[in-house]
Amino acid sequence: LYPAASREKIRQVFRIKSELIPNVSNTFHGRDVFAYVAGLVAAGKDISHLTEPYVLTVQLQLPKPVWGDGWVDSVVLHVDRFGNAITCIEGGLPSDWLIAEVYVNDEWKTVAKVGRFYAEVGMGEPILLVGGTGYLELSVNRGNASKTFGIKPGDRISFVKSRA
Repeated sequence: LYPAASREKIRQVFRIKSELIPNVSNTFHGRDVFAYVAGLVAAGKDISHLTEPYVLTVQLQLPKPVWGDGWVDSVVLHVDRFGNAITCIEGGLPSDWLIAEVYVNDEWKTVAKVGRFYAEVGMGEPILLVGGTGYLELSVNRGNASKTFGIKPGDRISFVKSRA
């Protein structure tokens, strides 16, 4: 959530005092707490008695991509449960990039289509697209990019615009 909060310039965060919420179940704790508070907010009710300010003691400095003429160096921020490697490149690659060579820690790994949907490539083929986080991801259609290419969080991942 930190990248989204930072991008949206969110400066204040609150902790919900869930112990003050009535009828919270053990199995649907999040639903019971958030639905109750969201209902109060939607109804315009004061929720200050149910919250307390949460002070962020650490401000993360996320890596920034380094762009060159036809190339970009970045870092893998996260590998999701599907094996997609989420990079620090917000918003994707330039629109004139159709195919890119992929390097991980300076080692060539593959050539990937730059696209918008998994269906643009065949099953098991790599694709570079912007995922739900808003960041560029290296994915494998119905596969696992992390396992396929040996990628983990913190790895340096670079893309070179392909002429192919």
